[in-house]
Amino acid sequence: MYQFLRGRLDYRPMMVCLECDQQISPLIDDMQAAYMHFRENHPRVFAEMFRRIKEALAPKKCLEDHDRIIREHVGHGTFKIQCRKCRRILWKPGDPVPEVHGPSPEVIPANPVPEPERSDTGFDGEKAA
Repeated sequence: MYQFLRGRLDYRPMMVCLECDQQISPLIDDMQAAYMHFRENHPRVFAEMFRRIKEALAPKKCLEDHDRIIREHVGHGTFKIQCRKCRRILWKPGDPVPEVHGPSPEVIPANPVPEPERSDTGFDGEKAA
C-alpha cells in the first residue's frame, strides 16, 4: 500500500497528488494524509489499491498433485510428508493413512523383462556336462 501511494505522489517541498495536482500535506512523508486524500477524492484509485492488496493476500493454489505425493510416500518412514512447493504438511506420523483420490498406482513387477528359458545346451549348442 505504501509503494502504491508513493507512486502517485510527488515530493516537492510538500506532498502533492499526481492525480489532481493538489497539496496533500506540508510534511513530505505523511502517509495517513495521503491515504485519506485518495479515499475521499479518488475512489477509483483507492479501489484499485485494495484490489491489489486483496490479490496479494489471497492464498495461492499449489500446482503439485498432493494425492500423488501422499500415495508415493506414506508408509515409507516415520517422517512427515510436506509439499516442497507450498510447504503444506500433507501427513504426519500418528495420523491415519489418508484415502487418496484418483486412480490407484499401478503395481510394477520387480523384474519386468521375462527371463529366457534355460536349456541343457551350452553356449555353442553342445550338451552341458
